[in-house]
Amino acid sequence: MLGPGGKLEIENFQFSFCNPHRSRVCCRGLVLRSEVRFGMALSMELGKPYQGAFVNNAHYFALRVYIEDTDLGGVVYHANYLRYLERARSDLLRLIGIDQRAAIESGQGVYAVTEAHVNYRKPARLDDELAVVSRLEEVGGASCVIHQKIIRGQDVVVDATITVAFLGADGRPKRHPPEWAQKFKRMQA
Repeated sequence: MLGPGGKLEIENFQFSFCNPHRSRVCCRGLVLRSEVRFGMALSMELGKPYQGAFVNNAHYFALRVYIEDTDLGGVVYHANYLRYLERARSDLLRLIGIDQRAAIESGQGVYAVTEAHVNYRKPARLDDELAVVSRLEEVGGASCVIHQKIIRGQDVVVDATITVAFLGADGRPKRHPPEWAQKFKRMQA
């Protein structure tokens, strides 16, 4: 809320909760609070990028369309939808405890898209608020099939099925690390 004289307040916070995978999550940091129109309060952790969240077995990742995403007509350029889908998949992996960067740097492997079926249903436009909804559909020995939708309110903007494969340093498919496969199985439960 606004402090005395209409200034922004920065508060320390700490909370914990159980996420859908039954592991305890603790958070600490600074929160920016300010008064916005209609008496609603804005609250965000300073210095931390946005992260999505799970609702049941679906991962939700919200985003806004910026000018850099659009063509001269203010419509999202088709390739940028693939970027939105990739960001959501990366966030999903991070939230379930898979550290892609560590896997790459250690030579363990990396996920690569091997197949993408994308149905562009409606255009998204400058300043639209979108959400990417991702559900893990299949888990193979070295691959995963993820169904993803980009939605604007109740409208489906993009409907996609993406197949990714885990690749070793030689670029050939290899089995998911066992602990990762377990995390994927828990997502499907």
